[in-house]
Amino acid sequence: MRAPAAGRGWWLAAPALAVILSVVLYPLVFATYYSLREVRPNLVGDWSGLSNYSRMLHDPGFLGALSTTLAFTAASSTLSLVLGFSIALALNRVTKGRGALTAIFLIPWAFALVVVATISRLLVNDQVG
Repeated sequence: MRAPAAGRGWWLAAPALAVILSVVLYPLVFATYYSLREVRPNLVGDWSGLSNYSRMLHDPGFLGALSTTLAFTAASSTLSLVLGFSIALALNRVTKGRGALTAIFLIPWAFALVVVATISRLLVNDQVG
């Protein structure tokens, strides 16, 4: 028996959705669980409820750290977006050598993947790693 066309998409997306939800939900649930407990190195202590959050909000360094984090996030996101769009628009106008310029910009991205793959392979090698 064939599934209706409208429901078939959900069945096809279900495995990917299950993986994504498990990768997102599992850490989120355990992070929430541990944030509500008194945690010491290598030991999960007693239930503390929201006292960890209260202590965090009353810490004098928290607001400074939060403002620094928000400023860094806003500045780096804005700079990346503006720089990326500027480069894309500049490359879009180039007619001669566009492929070479695109390769020049993509090589660092691809090189990072090659380095990670090579180091990972060496780490599991019993003769080298």
